[in-house]
Amino acid sequence: MSVESKIKILVSDDDLTARILMKETLSSDTIEVLEAENGKRALEQFDKHSPSLILLDVSMPEINGFEVCERIRSLKSGEHVPIIMVTGSDDLESIH
Repeated sequence: MSVESKIKILVSDDDLTARILMKETLSSDTIEVLEAENGKRALEQFDKHSPSLILLDVSMPEINGFEVCERIRSLKSGEHVPIIMVTGSDDLESIH
């Protein structure tokens, strides 16, 4: 399968280890994993590649995950893209 026909998933996390683990877990012959190390880069990757799914860290430098999510949702192309919020925090307040 060519790179152009693969399903694209965007993984955005400022933690390199988390990105590597998600990329290794999700990559396959039919899935291409795109990476972003911060919110600004996540928006650039979204604009450039139109991923089918986004895994988005809550706490990132420059632009946090909530703001990235809001910006993507405000775009016609981002209205219905599934976004999964990811956090390394284990307290209930962060999760809610």
